[in-house]
Amino acid sequence: MAAPRHRTRLIRATVLEKLVAGMDAAGWVTASRNFGLDQAVKFIDYLPDDRNETVTAETIAVSLGDVDDTIDLEIGAGLQAIEYPIFIDCYASQQAISEAMCDDIRDIFEFEIFPLRDFTTAIPTDIANVQLEVLEFVGPRKPSTTVTLDGFKRYWRVNGLRVEMRFIA
Repeated sequence: MAAPRHRTRLIRATVLEKLVAGMDAAGWVTASRNFGLDQAVKFIDYLPDDRNETVTAETIAVSLGDVDDTIDLEIGAGLQAIEYPIFIDCYASQQAISEAMCDDIRDIFEFEIFPLRDFTTAIPTDIANVQLEVLEFVGPRKPSTTVTLDGFKRYWRVNGLRVEMRFIA
C-alpha cells in the first residue's frame, strides 16, 4: 500500500474530529460550563488570517505546517513514515479560558496514537494499517506577531504537535 491519497486533508480532518470529540467531552462544544463561558467554542480547519476573516473569540483553529519527506522505518519491511507539524490556535476572550482550552487540548493529544480516518466515504472509517502518533506536544505559546493584539487576541495561544503518520508501503 502506498501512502494514503489526500493524506494531508485526511490528517487535518482526523485531528479536527479527535479535537472536537475531546473538547465536547470536556464541555466546550455546547454552551460551555467552563469558566462561565456562555457560548460554544467554534472549531475551524484553517487560520482565519489566511482567508482574511475576522478572528472571533472562543475559536480553535487547526492548521498544518511544512511536511517532511517520507522515511523508511525498517529496511525491507515496507514500514514508512511522514512527519507533520500540526498547529492548534486558541483565540479566547479571557486568559483563564485560553489556558483551560490549551490544557484540555494537551490532555486530548499528548502521547496519543490513533488511526487515520477516511472522510471520502459517507460514513468516516479508520484506514487499515495507517496510524498517527503524537511524538511531541509543544505549548501553549504566545504567537510571535507584529500585529497589535487588541481585545481577545491578547489571549491567543498556539499549541504545536509533531505527528508521525506510519503506513505499510
